[in-house]
Amino acid sequence: MMKKVLFAAAMMLTMGTTVATSAAEKVSLRGQASVEMDYQTINIKDLPQAVQDAIAAKYPELTIKEAAVEEVGGTKTYKVTFLDKDGVETVVVYGENGEEQE
Repeated sequence: MMKKVLFAAAMMLTMGTTVATSAAEKVSLRGQASVEMDYQTINIKDLPQAVQDAIAAKYPELTIKEAAVEEVGGTKTYKVTFLDKDGVETVVVYGENGEEQE
């Protein structure tokens, strides 16, 4: 009898963990997808001069891997993906005026 109780308790704990993990992953995936789908890839040379200047001033040692733009309500933001010398990616979002966004 005790084995059945322990087995049932173990199964309930396992199921609860699986459900909690799945729910967290769905939220995370949903959040990532909505962010990624809003940006359109652009040519690096099409970044505004203010953004290019900000990059040159703050991240001269990084290489730009790709750039993308999103326009919401007439305001554009630019997502720039950098690579360092070890191949590690860093993503920074800029406003049209070259200011980093959070």
